[in-house]
Amino acid sequence: MNFLYLLAIATLFWACSENNTAGGTSEEAEGIVAIKDREIAGVTQKGPFLVGSSVTIQELDGKTLVQTGRSFKTSVKTNLGDFAVKNVNLASQYALLEVNGYFRNEVTGKNSEGMISLNALTDLTNRNNVNVNVLTHLETDRVLNLVQKQGLSFADAKKQAESEIFSSFGFMNSLESPEDMDIFSSENGGALLALSVLMLGDGSVADFSERLALAARSFAENGEWHGQEKGEVADWAYQLENEEITKDVENTTLSKIYHNVNSWNLRDEIYYENAPYINGLLYRFWTSEFNLGACDAMHAGDRKKIANPNSKYYNKEFVCFFDNDFGCTDDGVRCRWYLAEDPFLIELNN
Repeated sequence: MNFLYLLAIATLFWACSENNTAGGTSEEAEGIVAIKDREIAGVTQKGPFLVGSSVTIQELDGKTLVQTGRSFKTSVKTNLGDFAVKNVNLASQYALLEVNGYFRNEVTGKNSEGMISLNALTDLTNRNNVNVNVLTHLETDRVLNLVQKQGLSFADAKKQAESEIFSSFGFMNSLESPEDMDIFSSENGGALLALSVLMLGDGSVADFSERLALAARSFAENGEWHGQEKGEVADWAYQLENEEITKDVENTTLSKIYHNVNSWNLRDEIYYENAPYINGLLYRFWTSEFNLGACDAMHAGDRKKIANPNSKYYNKEFVCFFDNDFGCTDDGVRCRWYLAEDPFLIELNN
């Protein structure tokens, strides 16, 4: 009997060992990977968050993405928004980063009068750098919704959420991951700056926070952005971009934004000595939201009324002006849509 007992124990031990060596632990088999002794760094940007802003890495359950209550904290170290958290140990590769604090306001050129919070949801399997920005914030609740309520994998949920958000702004296609975007030193810094300026508007920090919350909720629920606030953002984009064409460039709001951003001691890379150029991105956004379509030689003289009831230009007429001396681009430089009653358009036609 003792022999049979020992044989049973040995068989059980062999089976467990075989399972662990062939298939790994049950968590590894399910794709859950623990994060051990990592340094997680990045930049936090609206405009950049100021020194002292709090940064928290929240541990998430590998299956449900629910916060476990375990966290690692640090603060922003420079006024370019940089942070680093050492010795991070997590039960899974999924984490939620949260930043809270004051930020540099691109429009006013001053520090914000109020604090804001932005999030980023990430997979740390193959990355130690995670940037937190408006785009990562907008996608966070959408990813959680797709995983927790619709059963998608984290990777599929991220891919879908990013595609939906990129499409909604009309000028973001095939971009790098939002966690890799940096206004000052990434390939798509211009797109991130344009998005940040659009969402900020010319109102208060409270206005911005409300606008961002409404947009994030809309994305979370259905993967699209609807509502009065989007029409207001389109109007703001039109105002900013159109000033560059119709007014003294040195005194336009967008030129002041460029000046403000350039004064923030940009990173050392030669390519990023100046703020990214975003005029064309803004043009593509507002013409898309106003549903104006192409403006080129084939559409020269076309007139369209704005059908977006959330815009203050609702039912106003726009005209496609084509410059016969130059070819067209999609950024509104040589041929573009003008408000029909704009004195600048009348001057062009005379």
